Order: sequence, then C-alpha cells, then structure tokens
Amino acid sequence: MFANKNHLFVALGEVLLVALSVTIAWLLRFDFALPNPQVLLAAMPILVLLRVLGMARFNLFHGYWRYTGISDVLDILKAVALGSVGFLAVERWILGEKRFPLSVYCIELILTVCMLAGVRVLSRAVLQNAMSSSERDNRKTVVVIGAGCAAAMLLRELPRSAYLPVALVDDDPAKAGVRLHGVPVVGTVKDLPRVVQTYRPDELMIAIPSASGEQMQRIIDICDQTRLRFRTIPSLGDLINGTVTVDQLRDVNFEDLLGRDPVRLDVDSVRRRITGRVVMVTGAAGSIGSELCHQLLNYKPLRLVCLDQAETPLFNLQMPRQARPATSFIVSPISPTARASATSFRNTVSRSSFMPRPTSTSRSWKKTSRRHSRTTSSVRFP
Repeated sequence: MFANKNHLFVALGEVLLVALSVTIAWLLRFDFALPNPQVLLAAMPILVLLRVLGMARFNLFHGYWRYTGISDVLDILKAVALGSVGFLAVERWILGEKRFPLSVYCIELILTVCMLAGVRVLSRAVLQNAMSSSERDNRKTVVVIGAGCAAAMLLRELPRSAYLPVALVDDDPAKAGVRLHGVPVVGTVKDLPRVVQTYRPDELMIAIPSASGEQMQRIIDICDQTRLRFRTIPSLGDLINGTVTVDQLRDVNFEDLLGRDPVRLDVDSVRRRITGRVVMVTGAAGSIGSELCHQLLNYKPLRLVCLDQAETPLFNLQMPRQARPATSFIVSPISPTARASATSFRNTVSRSSFMPRPTSTSRSWKKTSRRHSRTTSSVRFP
C-alpha cells in the first residue's frame, strides 16, 4: 500500500483530514455542541479504516499533487462514496448503532471530498507558483491564437515544456476577458499586433485545427505583421487520439492554406501513359508549361515536343536540355491561319499532347487547340 515514506506521510495526513471532517460534521449537526462523544469516538476508527481502504483502492496515496486534475477529483468521489456506503452498512446494520445521526453521514461525506480535493488543488497552486524566477526567465513566452478545446489541451502541455503562455486571442466575442487555465483572452486575432507590443512574446502558436484555408491565410497575414516566429498545431485529421502536444507543433505550410486534403498524383498511371510515347506540350515556355516539361522528362518519353509562340522563353527552356536528343522545340504563332504548324504537329505528334491550363487565353488559342485535338489525344492538367 505504501511504496515509500512519502506515501506513508501522505496517508497519515489524509487520515487526519478524515478525522477532522467527521468531527466538524458532528459539531455542525449539534450546533457546535458535543453530545454522546463516546459514539463519535467509537465510530471514528471504523470510518478511518474504511476511508483508507477506499483511497488505497483508487491509488490516492501517491502524493504527486502537482499534476492534480479532474481524474483525481473523480477518484476521490468514488473512494469517499465507497467508504461512506461501507461505514453506513457497518454502523446501522452490522453493529446496530442507531445513535449516529444520518445527517452526519452526508455532512462528513461532503467535507471529506472538499478537504481531500482542496488540499490537492492548493498544493498544485503552491508548487506551480513556487517556480523560481530563473526557471521563468529561461522559458520562452508565447501568445496562443485560439481559445477552444485545442488551445486548452495545448495550455495544459506548455507548463511542462520550455514555453510560458502569457495571453490568448480569439475572435469569439463571448470569450473576451475569460481565463483558460489561468491565461487571459485579451483580444481578437485582429488585435494581435497590439497584444504583441503589450506582452512581448518570443513566439506565436496557432491552436485552431478546424480553420479553413481562408481563415488560416488571414491569421498568417496578421502573424507576419508581428515579425515573430509562428507555428501551428496539426489539422483535425492529423491529430493523434484527439490530443495536442508541444512536439506536434510545426511551421505553417501550404497545405494549411488549401482548406482541403492535398491531391495525391497517381504516379504509376502517369508513367504508363508517358513512357515510350511521343508527347507534345503546348505553351511549353510558360511557367506551368516549362515545369510540366521538367516533370515529363523524368518519365522517359520517346520524344518530347515543346510548342510555344514565344521564341525567347522557348530558347531559355531549350538551353538546359541540349544534351537530350529526344526533345524537339517548335516556335509557332498560335492563330487560326497557322496551317503549316498544324501540319507539323500531325507529322511530329501522333501519341499524346499536354496542354497546361493558362491563366488567360485568347480565342485563337482555343480554336487552334480544338483543331489539333482531332489528330492528337490531349490531356488537360488543372
């Protein structure tokens, strides 16, 4: 039952609390008089024994009160309720003691729960506030963006790490001025620059895993104004078992701004479509087309035909690929009258063509691409 001396001291202290609670309950019942003290003294050892057995059953003698939480309070309720039921059964039905008032059973139960839980909460508060100033100086101060469930889980973890939360910001007006684990909500996300000037944090932490891409972009824009490092917790789909730890914090990436899961390309099917075939890329000198050419060469096409109406960009695209003889570069004006170019396409390309979706297209480009689609199978990339 008692693994070391500390556990024994904890048990003795809790026994004294039990004896004190039943004494106070007796005094409250009789308006601070002490009638029939022999009844109280005879019942006290039985009550203490049953309380000790109940608390040992729920492992309440460990003494690690610095991390007291809701689970400890629930264990106290279970242990006290179990002991009270046993005490009532022994006193009333086994020993037949009718002089012990029923009201004392109830008052003692409430006082015992309050004392056992209160001493733990008080110890936790004292131990946390007893942290030396040197330890506080070594910790990085942070402002947490968000005041929901994820922020609450993060705040529970931060005291065990090298970070000290000093403030919260949240756009919910109902949370203004409230405290979450002792940390105040001091404004909205829009007020973040002012909050940073007031509290001088070393870092920002975004604790809104349900934020959409648009909302995340807005938060990032405001964080950029502070010129502080900012990190975020994973999205809801990436959280393990619904818990948040400091180790899961990471820098914001582009996937956080999508507002959806990223599309995963089926590389094998693309490789089967391209390897050993003649492939043409229209608009090859553009930003999308040039990157498409880069990627297509990795799949070893029989020949890659790069088509564009801009000669200089196409020349720049050609320079790094002079060592690849299986690459052709064609400069052609894309217009309804470009019949010579269409003939060149039919002679050169008979397999597949890739047309990157342009940001702005002309009617002539659309007409010409439709004409070419009669002689080539084309794939449009989003």
